[in-house]
Amino acid sequence: MTKLKGKPFDKCFIDADSIIYRIALKDISLKQAKEYYDKEIENIEWETCSSKVFAAIKGTGNFRYDIDEDYKGKRKLKLKEKEEEDPDPRLTERRQELQEYAYSLGHFKSDNCEADDVVSIWAQEALDAKEHFVIAHIDKDIDMVEGWHYNFNKETLYYTSEDQGYYKMCIQMLTGDSTDSIQGLVGIGP
Repeated sequence: MTKLKGKPFDKCFIDADSIIYRIALKDISLKQAKEYYDKEIENIEWETCSSKVFAAIKGTGNFRYDIDEDYKGKRKLKLKEKEEEDPDPRLTERRQELQEYAYSLGHFKSDNCEADDVVSIWAQEALDAKEHFVIAHIDKDIDMVEGWHYNFNKETLYYTSEDQGYYKMCIQMLTGDSTDSIQGLVGIGP
């Protein structure tokens, strides 16, 4: 990996759900899974030259289900390169173990919302405070947030302006989000 050049970031806000999911898919011991998680967080901190990292992890509940009971209803879990309707109980158990481990490290448990909601709130607060921050994630929904972004899968750093973020939000409102079972306007596509 190559460390990013430039002014170090004061804060790095990590949506760590995808990290936990990816590690939970591995056929490894819990001890190894915890080590992988620690290493992923350390790598992101190092890659982004961040002074401090804050990670958000899925908690319990989600207000979106109160609005639409079909939210994420059609989502399929990818398990070892194949799609299956029902999650593997071992995957669910490993994800829960890793989530509990992350909480024990002081990583934020995002109850009644998603980790990307929490990361977006942190980013807006940092933006308002004029802090130099970066958001580490692979979630297209967070691309609506103004600021620096780091895709830790692709190892790319990019900036989203306020206008670009607003544009991305408008596009998603019009076209919907099939991943989360959110309908767009009929006949409107990307």
